[in-house]
Parts: sequence; structure tokens; C-alpha cells
Amino acid sequence: MEGLKLGLTHYLISIWGTWILTVSIAIYYKWTEKKNFFFYMNYSYLVIAFAFFVHYNSQWLHNADLSSQPYGEDMLNLIATAKHLVPILFSTGYLQASVWWFERKWHRR
Repeated sequence: MEGLKLGLTHYLISIWGTWILTVSIAIYYKWTEKKNFFFYMNYSYLVIAFAFFVHYNSQWLHNADLSSQPYGEDMLNLIATAKHLVPILFSTGYLQASVWWFERKWHRR
């Protein structure tokens, strides 16, 4: 059980680390080429990565002792996924909107 929990933690660290790299590339590409291709690739990567996270977190919750928890396995899985997915998607959208805003010259007047 502890090995699976540690594996999930390392998987989340790798998702966040990869996100930093991919969003940096997306910002640079958006700033220079004025295209959202790498932002769309980043969103696709996040959806796929978190689909795997949901599966493995579900396996961990299925094997964990949840008798003291007020929520069921599905709700705990949803909470754990949303706790990471919502901030990372919001941050990506915010960075994409920020680059769009600052590449415009009219906002500086």
C-alpha cells in the first residue's frame, strides 16, 4: 500500500514537473509565433495524464482501509483528482490569457 501511495506521489510530481516544461515551451511559442498549438498539446497531455491518475488512485483507494472516512471511494478519488487538476488547468489558462494580453500593444496605452 505504501509503495502505491509513494508511486502516486511521484507520478503527481512528474506531472507538475512536465507541466512546467511544456507550459514554458507553450508560452515561448505563443509569444513568438502567436499560435496556441503547444497550449492545446499541454491541455491534451494533462487530460491523458490525469486519466491515468484517476485509474491508479482508484486502485489505491480500493485497497485502502476507508472505514473511518465519511466519503466513499469515488468521492475521494474525485477530490484527490480535482485538488490537482483544477489548479493546473486554471494556471495554464491564466498563462495563456496573459500571453495573449501582453502580446497586444493596445493595452499599454
